[in-house]
Amino acid sequence: MAAVWLSSILLCAAAPRSLQAQTTTLLAQPVPLELLRYRVDIELTFSSDPMLPPVWQESTIGQIHTAIERSLGAMWDFRIANTPRLRPVSGVGLQRFQDSALLEIDQRRESYYGPVERLDKKVFLTVSRQGGRYLVSGREWDTRVRTLSRVKSAFTYQRRMIVERVVDVLLQLFRPVLVVDSASGDVIEMRVQAGEYPAPDKSAEQVRKGDIVFPVLRYRDKQRVVQKVQFLPSTYVVVQKVDRARVSGVLVSGLRMTLSGRGRRRVDQMGLRRRPDYGHSDVDFVLRANARKSLVGNRVQIYGKTRANDKTDAEPLEFLTDRRGRIRIPQRDQFPMLWLYIHSGDVLLARVPYAAGFEPNSTLQLLDDSIRLGVEGELNLIEGMLIDTIAQRAVFMVLARKRAEAGDKKGMTENLERIDALDGRQGLLFFQSRLNEVRVPALERARETRNRIAESRVTRLCDKLRDVVVKSMDSKKTKEFKSELDELLKDAQENAKKDTKDDAK
Repeated sequence: MAAVWLSSILLCAAAPRSLQAQTTTLLAQPVPLELLRYRVDIELTFSSDPMLPPVWQESTIGQIHTAIERSLGAMWDFRIANTPRLRPVSGVGLQRFQDSALLEIDQRRESYYGPVERLDKKVFLTVSRQGGRYLVSGREWDTRVRTLSRVKSAFTYQRRMIVERVVDVLLQLFRPVLVVDSASGDVIEMRVQAGEYPAPDKSAEQVRKGDIVFPVLRYRDKQRVVQKVQFLPSTYVVVQKVDRARVSGVLVSGLRMTLSGRGRRRVDQMGLRRRPDYGHSDVDFVLRANARKSLVGNRVQIYGKTRANDKTDAEPLEFLTDRRGRIRIPQRDQFPMLWLYIHSGDVLLARVPYAAGFEPNSTLQLLDDSIRLGVEGELNLIEGMLIDTIAQRAVFMVLARKRAEAGDKKGMTENLERIDALDGRQGLLFFQSRLNEVRVPALERARETRNRIAESRVTRLCDKLRDVVVKSMDSKKTKEFKSELDELLKDAQENAKKDTKDDAK
């Protein structure tokens, strides 16, 4: 229904442009990207209200045009259309817009009218009166990355201030586009569209140091038609340096990936600069294999830093996930990039970068740690049995040594037999068998779920305890101990014979 509604609105509003004009891609422009101005269509709708008469509307549109040029300079090549068909005239109506519906409308328009001239952005604005105040709301659609912005709003109690509020909303909606030029390690060099046209208004700067750029990949077919647009999850570029149209930033990602300016002919590597929309973000932690299962009671440490290996003197924020597996992360301007360290007990489950304030709710999928926890519990039982066995052997060894030192062969032999019996019941082979009973099923479960981290942790835990078992239950040490007892017994018997001879004399 929403798609039909939008189609009826925008197809009626669309007028045929030059049918001979050819569409061009962002990365293959006759004009350098740095000098390529944004082509923007602004559709403005006023509510039916006696305080917003048609004559005043036409005058206001002219003032808005002048104010935009004063703020953005030559950065935008735009036009404003008074479109009374957008209903309802409020942020609620704009919130109903859908990415898929707008994309379908763009494709229909092109197929109906033929190739049309390039359009970078479409902005929908509404001006309405609610009670004693005037409300300006807007939303931006970017044709390259095919996403809608959040609804932005501003209000005023004075009608003469509406023009200023419209410009404020436009600047909040504006999401500059960048193209990856080159990469060296995690340092990414990018170019900014229309970056060589500095904005007269400082608040309209496209990119600033500390901004977050969201990488986007556009996949094209052999005819250079975009087939898919993909935002990379848990991947950001933190801007470090801005020199007009040239931007240098650090790639921060929870994935094992990188960006490069060349080498992928049919993949456009781009970026969309955004700024935080919310004061905090709620993050839910769930299992990757079962998204319905939340991670409850896990400790999360949050560090404000750009790279994972950067050192910081600031104390981390610490949270404990609630019964929904959720924490609330505050957005802080001094720390645009955060690193989340998620712990399960003393084990670090994951280390994930996160930028708070861009989404109201996020979900992070983590690997299942139940396999490791189960193995750890079983190994604790085996370790307890090993400690008990070692303690019993130590007692029998002390008793055997005392009997040998006293020359009591029978008593020594009895204690050695107890040691041999103990080794037979709970010796090296017994503990190795128990370890295999724990290791093999756990590794099979980890491989079935393709959980390589769990597989590595199970192997490490079992190998660690196996080394302790081998070292503690080594038969070579038992043989050396028995040889030592034989020497002690021999010496004790010889001393006893010598004492007997001395007494006889």
